[in-house]
Amino acid sequence: MKYVFIAMVALLLLTACTSTTKQPSSFNPYKGPYGLKTEFMKNAPPAKIFQEEDFNVIVKVQNAGAFNISKDEKTEGYLYFIYDSYYFTLNGSEEPTEIELPGKHYFNQEGSLETYSYLFHARTIEGQRESPSSKILMNVCYPYTTKLTADVCIDKDPFNLDARKKSCSAKLLTFANQGAPVAITRVEPRMTVSDNRVTPSFAITLKNVGGGTMIQKTEQSIQQQCVLKESPTQLWGKLIINASLFNRPLDCNPNPVNFMNNEGTVNCKLIGDPLELTFISQPDILTIQTDYLYFQTSSKDVQIVR
Repeated sequence: MKYVFIAMVALLLLTACTSTTKQPSSFNPYKGPYGLKTEFMKNAPPAKIFQEEDFNVIVKVQNAGAFNISKDEKTEGYLYFIYDSYYFTLNGSEEPTEIELPGKHYFNQEGSLETYSYLFHARTIEGQRESPSSKILMNVCYPYTTKLTADVCIDKDPFNLDARKKSCSAKLLTFANQGAPVAITRVEPRMTVSDNRVTPSFAITLKNVGGGTMIQKTEQSIQQQCVLKESPTQLWGKLIINASLFNRPLDCNPNPVNFMNNEGTVNCKLIGDPLELTFISQPDILTIQTDYLYFQTSSKDVQIVR
């Protein structure tokens, strides 16, 4: 019996030594070209309905990005419909629906998902049209953030005229996206050297990758800008950008950034006195952030049959 006990203990020790602890997989929420993803559920609305008939409109909304949308005044999002009231009515309140959807995180790597259901009514068809068709548009508008932190090099010998070895070299940086519908895709460092001092600047390229439109944020409420459309049209397709070099602010110009063909460029330059370097080059940390409103729309055609 004694030998059996010793054998069992040895087996347990061997199992403990040979077993491996499963390590959690790495997860980076700051990847992907989306904020909110929306879609109509199948047959909701149906492709065809009869006049004087009620029908459901059901939509799925997923926060597939890295930042939270809550019912706080500064981070709230809205969902609402646009339709021809000659053909349809919405049963119940026509107030926009407030969206509260946390972004991606380690324990929910796909992002939060909600389903919203509405009841519409098809009016009686007037006139001679046999089976008219009309669109139901679903709009979402919400605040979002794009943020990038990157290692850069401050180089007082950008043309490599000094034979001494550098600790780093300034080079072009490229990126795909940051878990948001607006992506920072390119950072090109530019060094202006004078009297052993360096004034760094960075040419930054941004792209609209989410399929919607960005709106420059103002002091107005999000509902005023998004739903009531009280923002001037010149704020659409623009955003404000902020950048810093290890907590030293950069002056970005033009700011706001204007997008053409879904792309915008801006140059951000160190504010104040140039940097005096002890060595030929030194590493630094560049942080870029932009906060904006994002508007997306999708539609379904509904045919009304007499």
